[in-house]
Amino acid sequence: MATGEGWTGGAFVEWGRLQASGFGDLQAAARSMQRLTSDPAQQGAFSRFAPHLLEALATAGNPDRVLATFERFIHSAQPLMDIYNFLAMRPRAVEMLVRLFSGSQFLGEILLRNPEYLEELIHLRRLAQPRSRCIARRCRL
Repeated sequence: MATGEGWTGGAFVEWGRLQASGFGDLQAAARSMQRLTSDPAQQGAFSRFAPHLLEALATAGNPDRVLATFERFIHSAQPLMDIYNFLAMRPRAVEMLVRLFSGSQFLGEILLRNPEYLEELIHLRRLAQPRSRCIARRCRL
């Protein structure tokens, strides 16, 4: 690997892109990206969500820890190509994972043990919507 490049999704990316994401250990981040794309079949799907992942990691408090947790999540979800294709088609899911792993180690551990919950979280848009007064009154009954 050249000094100015790092591996992500079958394509080389400048170290500046990793550095801009705020990684403290660029070598470890590059190795993590390499492990995430170790299978050539996964590289295409990974390359479709990698820009969203790096952008979201740039907003994380500790991108090194979040990337490590993201990698653990990816390897806990089976089959791998299903989760890669899921994330490639839903960049918002990538952002949600990074926020969750950055904001709550407890919730992150739950998701690591139950990766199938991700799909439920993505589809529960009503969680992010404020309740109307009418619904709030019915809920208190």
